[in-house]
Amino acid sequence: MSRHTTQRRDALRRQIDDAFADATYPGDEGLIPETSLCNPESQELRDLVMGRHWRELTLDYIDSRRINDTVAVLLSDEGFRYYLPAYMLAILEDRETADVMVDSVIYRLIGPFEMPSPERDAWLEWTGQLGDEQQRAVTAFLEFERDVHREDYPFDEPERALHSYWRDGLQKPQTPDDV
Repeated sequence: MSRHTTQRRDALRRQIDDAFADATYPGDEGLIPETSLCNPESQELRDLVMGRHWRELTLDYIDSRRINDTVAVLLSDEGFRYYLPAYMLAILEDRETADVMVDSVIYRLIGPFEMPSPERDAWLEWTGQLGDEQQRAVTAFLEFERDVHREDYPFDEPERALHSYWRDGLQKPQTPDDV
């Protein structure tokens, strides 16, 4: 990694940390969708993250409990929104260890603009609850992923996320016809 890229990554880490410093914990009951609670993986994930501040979900914690592959997928929108800074920081720390979490996080940030309206509306609701600084931090994270790790995304997923919603001050989201 070049010196410029390292400096950019370090500045992005600070931006994420500052933007989400006052994030409010969604409560234990809001971490996992109610419909998923019968799934043993969902229950295990809930037990591992319940009551933890997002800063406690370090890459070491996530990796040592083998929840890299489920952490972004099984959480509710509220849980994902709250723990999103932890995932972004873990990915910036060590992409190889973060492994499939990278794809899971990027996929959740693309948005369901090709899905039926209820899913799209729910997605717009949770992203709309992010503050301006938080939205800018997510946008900067996606731009970093696009610029630095473009070869890791065969379908240009970070750019798709930026194009569909996150770029340009979060103007009106585009529909699939616009993309």
